[in-house]
Amino acid sequence: MPFEFKGCGTQYIGERDLRPDGSFVTTEWITLLYLPLVPLRSARVVRDRSEDVNVVILSHEGYLEIERLSIRWDQVAGTYLFLFLSALWAFTSGWFFFGHLNIFEHPQGMYLAPLWVIIAGLPFFWLWWSRKEKYKARYGMKAAEPGATDNPDDAQRLREDH
Repeated sequence: MPFEFKGCGTQYIGERDLRPDGSFVTTEWITLLYLPLVPLRSARVVRDRSEDVNVVILSHEGYLEIERLSIRWDQVAGTYLFLFLSALWAFTSGWFFFGHLNIFEHPQGMYLAPLWVIIAGLPFFWLWWSRKEKYKARYGMKAAEPGATDNPDDAQRLREDH
């Protein structure tokens, strides 16, 4: 099971091949400062909220591993592509604001710097929003999260089903 402390360790990243029982295929990564560096393995998992840990300096999401799989290279490629395009977007917009416009010498520079932060964060907002909309379209407005269960009996039922 993945474990990270302040963004360093291992983490599940990605969701592919969702099934009606809420399970999905994800890839476990070695992370440094929340950035995925090396894929370790893929697995079919379902969220198990009864295993969540949330304390002041530690946050851990619980998952029930249903099946171990070989690495899903399409998922790995998608993660690396997203990281590359996000970095390219941040650097290009940074060049525009700080190099081309030179907002430090601009009279309204103090207002343009927060605008750059917002623009540089757009890919991450888009990712969050698109996942939320995809989930709402699949499960409806009332559902909390894919495969999430607060009830230990539900988690046990999923273990027995798989």
